[in-house]
Amino acid sequence: MGPALGEAGQVATHVEVADIAPTLAGLLGVPAPASAEGKPLPLP
Repeated sequence: MGPALGEAGQVATHVEVADIAPTLAGLLGVPAPASAEGKPLPLP
């Protein structure tokens, strides 16, 4: 089983679909794809 991600929540900033890849990469501990245009979401 993988790591616990915590409870569902809300982010009070503007987010875009492009933020998904950098956010998932950060959660997995790997570099974001070079072609990623978004930014990692501020997660607790």
